[in-house]
Amino acid sequence: CDQAIRLDPKNAMAFTNRGNAYAHKRQYDRALADYDQALKLNPKMMEAYVSRGVSYMDTNQYDRALADFDQAIRLDPKQVRAYVNRCVIHVLRGQPAQALPDCNEAIRLNPSYANPYLGRCSAYMAMADHTRALADCNQAIRLDPNQMAGYLIRGNAYAMRSDYDLALADFEQVLRFNPRSPEGLAGRGVAYVGKNQPDRAIGDFDAALRVRPSLEDALVGRGDAYRMKGQYDRALADYDQAIRTNPSQATAYRGRASVFLKTAQYDRAIADLDQAIRLEPGNASSFNNRCWARAIAGHLLQAGNDCERAARGRPGGEAPAGT
Repeated sequence: CDQAIRLDPKNAMAFTNRGNAYAHKRQYDRALADYDQALKLNPKMMEAYVSRGVSYMDTNQYDRALADFDQAIRLDPKQVRAYVNRCVIHVLRGQPAQALPDCNEAIRLNPSYANPYLGRCSAYMAMADHTRALADCNQAIRLDPNQMAGYLIRGNAYAMRSDYDLALADFEQVLRFNPRSPEGLAGRGVAYVGKNQPDRAIGDFDAALRVRPSLEDALVGRGDAYRMKGQYDRALADYDQAIRTNPSQATAYRGRASVFLKTAQYDRAIADLDQAIRLEPGNASSFNNRCWARAIAGHLLQAGNDCERAARGRPGGEAPAGT
């Protein structure tokens, strides 16, 4: 790419390709600079908008990513990658119902492409529709059995359904693809937490964080494992780091609230659950835990309202963290 740019410094595709190479190495500042240059040279270059949008996604700049995917779709209404990535952003922002139309459109445009099914699987997971989520993940794996992401996302779907043995099998498959996959290690750690094996979980989370120190799922998961062991200071440190890494990480606020409940810091627990609900207003477990926090703190009317909201959402939810 460097040689192509030296030979033709007005070659927008060369800048886009070099940006993709930087993005692959997670050198996002350099990648974004190259995409910016490509778009200065060719403002109608759809590929550069899609690639820049992905880098914005990877750096949690979701508004900018959406703007780029919107522009890519304006330039090419059949651009499947843009629809898929826009779908995923809505899931990441806790808006799974808004995600579905984009993944549906991507599937309509290319029903043999695995990624839209994975995006829709993630949306259904966020809506607690485990049956549809697993159907989509299974279809994605049928279409592309050699894509690691299919097993990773299906493993997360099994874990959300508390099928931890099936989740472990999928995460083991991920680690056969790549033994150092931080997402695979973190996913297996989550499954071990679900199986009440916090020490094995912490080993996996530590390994994941050695590969990628800012991996939010590993930080939150290790916080959960430390909380299970009653090591609340360590748990808080991990939740705090996860929130610093991504202030939109609702699960970190829920986990930290659980520690505050365990340590009788009810106002702080309520504040964290307030934030979790702002980020994911459809998550029943946040209302369930805030119900308990408010009840213990003596705010009985507000607690009753939260319990009603939790009951209208997903049945069950998290076990009350303060008991």
